[in-house]
Amino acid sequence: MLQLIFLGLLVCVGCSADSQPDEAPDAFAPLDAASEPSDAGLDATGPADAGPDCGPHGEAHGDHCDCHRGYVDQGGRCEPLPECEGDDPFEPDDIARDASACDASCARALCPADRDHVVLELAAGAALSIRVTFDAHESLRLTLYEPGRDPRFDEPIARAELVSGETLDFTVRRDGEHLLRIEGDPFDATGVYLLELM
Repeated sequence: MLQLIFLGLLVCVGCSADSQPDEAPDAFAPLDAASEPSDAGLDATGPADAGPDCGPHGEAHGDHCDCHRGYVDQGGRCEPLPECEGDDPFEPDDIARDASACDASCARALCPADRDHVVLELAAGAALSIRVTFDAHESLRLTLYEPGRDPRFDEPIARAELVSGETLDFTVRRDGEHLLRIEGDPFDATGVYLLELM
């Protein structure tokens, strides 16, 4: 008998005459309604700023594609790079860790959508110019990083897009190995260029 009274108290804890289940607020949606996806606020055509369809070899960033190695953005789609004949013996030097040294001058070659990295040993306080000369390209982009800087994350100390014969001018702030990145246009022909440190 004592057990029945105790069980009755457990069942009725929190119950009152003015709080019946059929009058309780509808705090939870039924299980089958909750499992249906909500489409509130979505456009049937998808996000408005989705960017280009880069395909399986790249990711959209704004209005262009960041393509994986060996692919290039061609009209909003990552396509394989054409075979390159006549590249230089310093390849692969497409990433910073594969950079090779360049002294007062060095000749290199760029294929379409290629990039080269070279290391320049420089002394603080020097006012220097890097001249680039070439025939096969409309222009080349030069970007210079201080020692210890990572080109994936850090800002360069100098950068310029140059036509043949122009110079990238800068003052060296720190002693040590500076990284220089040279890039051509994805649609340029393969061609040799000459770097001269003046």
